[in-house]
Amino acid sequence: MTCAVTLRFPFLIDGREHVSVLEVPLIRKENTVSFSIPFSALVTVDTEKMYTVHYTVLANNKCGTGVCIDFKSINDAILFSSAPEVYISYVSPTKLAPIEEELQRVTDQMERTKEASAKRRKKSCRTDREGYSYYV
Repeated sequence: MTCAVTLRFPFLIDGREHVSVLEVPLIRKENTVSFSIPFSALVTVDTEKMYTVHYTVLANNKCGTGVCIDFKSINDAILFSSAPEVYISYVSPTKLAPIEEELQRVTDQMERTKEASAKRRKKSCRTDREGYSYYV
């Protein structure tokens, strides 16, 4: 089913928000809505409900992107497919790093700082009231 998807861009032209309407095939199956855009960009949906967006590179169009939005409930998907409106993001898809790489980088940094702080901490000798000595 071909549908008009409203694209809202994150910049102003002559003080007005730039909005474009794109006629693309839109497919909804249960709580998942899929469509494609002819350029590479990240999209968001103006909703308070939870959703997940998956991106694929189109085989026949090098700069096109397939967008698949998984909504939490089927009612949100039906509401979106009746009047699809997406917001184009500022962030380029190439600038996003996979979450596993970022998690590994942060974990390595935490381990290095933990080792460094353990080396810096000196053990001191303490004596309690009964005369026993122990290291802290």
